[in-house]
Amino acid sequence: DDCKNTLEKMADNVNLWPCIPPSSTSQLTRSTHWIIHAPGEIEFSKFSSEYIKYLKENNFSEKLKLVDAINGSSKKIYSATDIISTFGFIKEERCFHEYSISRPGKFSDSDLSRDFDAIRNLKSFTH
Repeated sequence: DDCKNTLEKMADNVNLWPCIPPSSTSQLTRSTHWIIHAPGEIEFSKFSSEYIKYLKENNFSEKLKLVDAINGSSKKIYSATDIISTFGFIKEERCFHEYSISRPGKFSDSDLSRDFDAIRNLKSFTH
């Protein structure tokens, strides 16, 4: 019983649960894929099929509409500021969504820090 209570307290206090269960033990399932070409030049690559499935299974129709609008948009390059205003709907209260980033350019982590932070911010929680 003590063990159960402890686990419940941990579950209430820990914001480390992925929204989409890992597909393997070594890697979390990505919801979004990004390419950072240069500072302030972030390309949205795609929403993963797992994320689309997750939205459908949980009947998140408003989020699905936003996903469809983004997928149908000709805009593919976003600034760090655009990321939160456009993709902020990804954030959830009880879990987080993982992402992947590739960076084909020769920029350093510090050059791209604002861009990384903007995408990483989508992994935080709404309150």
